[in-house]
Amino acid sequence: MWKSIGLLGLLFLGIWGYNAYADSQAHPIPEVTANGEALEVREGSYCWDGFINSMCADMVYTSAFEMGDREKAPALSTTDVIRFEFDREPIPGTLAAELWSGMEQSVPIEFKDGTISVPDQEGYYVVHLSARWEQGTGNYGFGFFVNDSNEETSIAESFRRPPDLLVHAGNEVMTIGAGMYEWTHTDPSGGKISISSLALPRKEVIASLAPLPVESSEELSFDFNLEPNKVDMEVWKKDGSDLPILDEPDLSDFEGVTVFQLTAFWKQGTAQFVFALDVQG
Repeated sequence: MWKSIGLLGLLFLGIWGYNAYADSQAHPIPEVTANGEALEVREGSYCWDGFINSMCADMVYTSAFEMGDREKAPALSTTDVIRFEFDREPIPGTLAAELWSGMEQSVPIEFKDGTISVPDQEGYYVVHLSARWEQGTGNYGFGFFVNDSNEETSIAESFRRPPDLLVHAGNEVMTIGAGMYEWTHTDPSGGKISISSLALPRKEVIASLAPLPVESSEELSFDFNLEPNKVDMEVWKKDGSDLPILDEPDLSDFEGVTVFQLTAFWKQGTAQFVFALDVQG
């Protein structure tokens, strides 16, 4: 019996050691924080000789600035400090950092003990990190806004495009991107940038949708990442004809494929969101 227990113990230690070593040889991704909150990091292209196999990943970005571009980036103060850490140290002298403030605007930045000072001017920035290990290379980007304003609008200004719509139907959640929109945001230099997207004909929009099956007894609700000032709703049949709608939609009022269009209004602009439900029961 003791012999069997010993063999099981050795097997367990072997599996644990294998997994630990495999993890230690995986392509590293830095952990980046500011004010104790994690910042999202996007990987760029790299090649890596791993424990099991070797691979190259080709990430298509027009510049390092695009690597960290986020529809909603964290808002930091000029007094904040960004900290980054790898789970294993790169080869000495290969770790470099750049600060990007536009698609073609970058400067090298100094760092010490894995800390980077936040720029002293407001705007949107991307930090690009690059490093090399014996197994290969890595480059990474993360974006953030610098805004010392305490007004609630400082978060709203971080949206470079209309925010997504979250549709809750029972236990299901759908994320809906904006279709037609007109939107204005502030660039790092303080200038205004306006973007827009044209609306497709109603029948083309409906034909592109994949209706989500839901029971008529389920509740329907909506959420935006940025609360709009006003929301208008239209409801259509599958053939594109209009259906009457109350202020608070009740799925029990509908049957079969039903299309919803929400038009939301913010200070930055207007956006339309369209989705379809297949109401059953």
